[in-house]
Amino acid sequence: MKKPIFLLIFLSLLGCTKDNLIEDPILGKWQFRITTTINDQFWYASIIFTFNNDGTGTALFSEGEISEAQGDEGSYNDPCYLRSETGFNWSNLSTDLLAPQQTYQFINNYITCSSVDISERSIESRTNVEIIRFNSDFTEFIKDGDVYVKM
Repeated sequence: MKKPIFLLIFLSLLGCTKDNLIEDPILGKWQFRITTTINDQFWYASIIFTFNNDGTGTALFSEGEISEAQGDEGSYNDPCYLRSETGFNWSNLSTDLLAPQQTYQFINNYITCSSVDISERSIESRTNVEIIRFNSDFTEFIKDGDVYVKM
């Protein structure tokens, strides 16, 4: 009697392969660096996205730098200009977490330092669906041509 029970337990453990136990590839912190020119000034900042297990996340804008700034430098030193944070909920609409292309739904919840309370807007206006392509080892993803690197 012990052998059939042991065999049943052993076979059920074999059925749970690594492929079935993988967590969502987007979990963790991801960095994206944006660069642009504003009024003949070179500007860059990093955006750090954090995706939590509970389906929440944040996007933090940081590390602003302006080269050869002229004119109204005061607005660039405003903490809300570069340290604003966006909160969101996310869910993966894909069924195969090992596939390099995943489809996510995002719902924006808040923006710090904003005079507009987006939580009062309808969920439909705050929701978007994005297709994200990961590289082969899930250390980078591409969205709209921009590359995000896992930290």
